[in-house]
Amino acid sequence: MLAIRRDGPGDVAPIQAVHRAAFARDAGEPIEVGLVDALRADAGWLPHFSLVAVVDGQLVGHVAATRASVDGVPALGVGPLGVLPAVQGRGVANES
Repeated sequence: MLAIRRDGPGDVAPIQAVHRAAFARDAGEPIEVGLVDALRADAGWLPHFSLVAVVDGQLVGHVAATRASVDGVPALGVGPLGVLPAVQGRGVANES
């Protein structure tokens, strides 16, 4: 069963693993792994909008929203959105 919840202190490494797998490339670390770490350290980080998807106790997806601005107008940036390849296409990212 799919559950969506806020991320917690023990979720940092599993979130990195999700983005590492979701955005895997032939060589090197996917930029999304470092991007999430950088966003988490930024003043615009919104911890209440860092959400994880969990299936049968396993963290399988992550998305976050952060404060941003566009031409001085406040905005929200959403992403990256990562889902483990084994569960992509099964409704994890669009569960309502």
